[in-house]
Amino acid sequence: MPTMKVDRTLRSTPGGDAIMVAPAGQPVEILNTQDGFTEVRLIRLPLRPVGWVSSDAVDTSPSATGPIDKTAFVRACARQALLFGVNAHYLAGVAELRSRVTADQQNGRIGPFRISQAEWDAFRTDAEFDVAFEPSDITDWTAQCVVFALMTYRVEDKLTKQLEHRETATELYLAQMIGPTAAFASLKKPGMSLNDVLRGIPVSDLPAGGLTPDQLIERDKDLLATTGTEAAQRITAALKQALDAIAPLFAQSTIDILGGPDTAVTPTSSKSAQLNLRGLKPPRLDMAQLILSAFTAAGFGTLQQAAALANAIAESDLDPNARAPKPPTEQEDSVGLFQLNRQGGEGAGFSVEQLQDPDFNIARIVKKVQKFPEFAAASSLQHAVSIFVGKVEQPKNADLEIPKRLKIAQSLLA
Repeated sequence: MPTMKVDRTLRSTPGGDAIMVAPAGQPVEILNTQDGFTEVRLIRLPLRPVGWVSSDAVDTSPSATGPIDKTAFVRACARQALLFGVNAHYLAGVAELRSRVTADQQNGRIGPFRISQAEWDAFRTDAEFDVAFEPSDITDWTAQCVVFALMTYRVEDKLTKQLEHRETATELYLAQMIGPTAAFASLKKPGMSLNDVLRGIPVSDLPAGGLTPDQLIERDKDLLATTGTEAAQRITAALKQALDAIAPLFAQSTIDILGGPDTAVTPTSSKSAQLNLRGLKPPRLDMAQLILSAFTAAGFGTLQQAAALANAIAESDLDPNARAPKPPTEQEDSVGLFQLNRQGGEGAGFSVEQLQDPDFNIARIVKKVQKFPEFAAASSLQHAVSIFVGKVEQPKNADLEIPKRLKIAQSLLA
């Protein structure tokens, strides 16, 4: 499958206006060629954007196994870390530990994260995050970055609830190998062999993929064929080597670098996120910048700004004069950038002219969102979007709107 060899600007026409950045490593569908440019569809990005890139940036040779461009790989890990609220350095470190970040196969485990087909099939679709991959997509390393970030999020969420504290990288990796229930049991009784620990765990609490306790131990016997204490020591040493090897690729960015396997695994800082507005043109760009400026002035971070802007795009397409429905009803008269409802909603008591003033409309929504401290504290894009949709905008069919607006927010992150 053709892929982007390097980061390159996606343009509306050959040599035309910039839309966004087409990232290195992204699989593309080639639609047309003209004058040294190639029209592509970015099939792994939200909304599958279409545009033109210089032809020399597209690799049309068959996919090959072997080393992956590690710089492109860590960028992909960083994007997914922000979406799922996990740590990008940890994600890339696990790939380095398992495969040295290569796309080949070993003992039925595929790609940089060495995921089995059964594991892939268990996580390749997810309604909450609007993840939908095919069984054959397991060989696509960019898709693996998405799925392994999702796997990490699910395991981390379960383990944190049992530990009641933020787990270390060593504890998290143990949980990814044997499941959070077994990892918690081992941490409680570190002198017990992991074979004995796993035999006491219900099948439903074992990792997805259908492996038996003996098979789980055999799969990672260099790390697990011992007691919990010894396994932790081995995992710590292996992770440290991998994290140290991958750290230079993060050194020039603001992406969090884990202090070591024994430090708590915190989400990648939103400071590493950058907004990409190249797909917007005046006057929509002017409205977007007004929104971002207001949320920045109110102290909100990049993830929160992306969530707010995505909602404004979904509500009004950044048209400050938008009004719905036409004509208004007794139940709804929604006006402006954030479609504030004059019939009992956030726009009640205000005139249409007031709500069509973009500064006024934005100020009203900022005032409302400040009532929800969990929005400011959101450590993932998904969490920030969910709170904004569910508690601030409160559209009809919020469950359907969250994935839609999450896709828009994702497209705003560079």
